[in-house]
Amino acid sequence: MTYICVLRLESMIIELCVSSETPDDWRWSLRVVNGKTLQTGTSESKLSAQIAAQRAYEQRLEKAGLANWASNEYQWDQRPF
Repeated sequence: MTYICVLRLESMIIELCVSSETPDDWRWSLRVVNGKTLQTGTSESKLSAQIAAQRAYEQRLEKAGLANWASNEYQWDQRPF
């Protein structure tokens, strides 16, 4: 199962991706749509993986001085991968 959250940051499109092959092993990634993966991690549940991906995105924005670009809502859509 794979879930994607697509965010626009000026001219870039950022994807937060959460996927699992088993119910207890969730992987998340933060990547630019051109294919470059910026950060990855693992979690024990879908929700904790989504939160970890969102926090990784927000932390990168904060470090870049763009904290005001953080989303108030993250729309996660299931993808058939």
